[in-house]
Formats: sequence, C-alpha cells, structure tokens
Amino acid sequence: MLNLHLGCGSNYIKGWVNIDLNKGDVKYDLRKPLPYKNNTVNFIFNEAFYEHLNYLEQISFLKDCYRVLAPNGVLRTACPDLDFCVKLYLNKEFLKEPWTQSVGTYCHTNCQALNAAFYLWGHKYIPDYEDYTMKLKGAGFSNYYRCEFKKSSYDILNNLETRDTSQDSLIVEAVK
Repeated sequence: MLNLHLGCGSNYIKGWVNIDLNKGDVKYDLRKPLPYKNNTVNFIFNEAFYEHLNYLEQISFLKDCYRVLAPNGVLRTACPDLDFCVKLYLNKEFLKEPWTQSVGTYCHTNCQALNAAFYLWGHKYIPDYEDYTMKLKGAGFSNYYRCEFKKSSYDILNNLETRDTSQDSLIVEAVK
C-alpha cells in the first residue's frame, strides 16, 4: 500500500510518494484525478496545498482522495483556517502577524493583510471547519475530526507539518 504526500513542493517525506506539479517523485497536476487505482492508498497528507484549489477543485480532490484510499485509510489536510483569518481581521490584529512583514510594503492595513492571506500566494479558496467537513461528507467520508499541529493518533502522521502555523491552521483527519 502507498502513502501519498500531495502538493509536496520542496518538502519530501521519506518513504512516501511525494507529488507536486513542478517537484516531487511524481510531477503531476493534482487538479486531475490521482493516477492510482481505487482502494490502494493507506495515508494521504497535504499541507499548504488545499487552499490553492478553487471550490469545485476542492470537491473533486476530496472525492478522488476518498476513491484511492483503502478502507480505514486516512487523509490529513493542513491549510489556512478562515475562522482564524476573520477573527484577526475583526479584532484589527492582522498586522501583528509576523508574515505580514515578509510581504514588504504591501501590508499597511488589516484589509490589505486579509487580502494578502487570501490571494497573494495563489490561494483560491480558504475553508473553515464547517465548509471543509461539508465537502468531506459529500466525498463519502463520515469519520473526521480536527487535529492539533503535528499530532495524530496515527504514528505515521505525527510531526508532518513543516510550516509553523500551529495557531492559524485548519488541520483535519478523515478516515475512509
């Protein structure tokens, strides 16, 4: 059985098939159906990838993850959390985030910072937990739960996140 790291960028996980459009063990456009047979994958991990898909692409992506996962296979996703972004914006605290300094002169207001979070890095759709789990249900998943940064009840999924985004990430595991 396989373990897939989808949207890996330059972060390779040893022992996993690392897949990305421009890098990885397999160079592949993840907006297309995964090139794997049904029920052949144990674990799927993606970090800082899901938000680069638009709404409809996210639905297709989750359905395809469900298709390739074996029974009791697990999908773990770590992406920005819309709830966190909105709270920062409403509390006028976005400019306190360290990453706003890294985008140079672009972020002078909370509005600019919110828009940067949404669009500056090619983000197309940032979910909240309700939105993400609605899509998981539609894909066929019925067992899913929110997780802590780098923590899982599955040893193989512990310590996978590489971005220090523990407080602003939506991290969810879904079991087929």
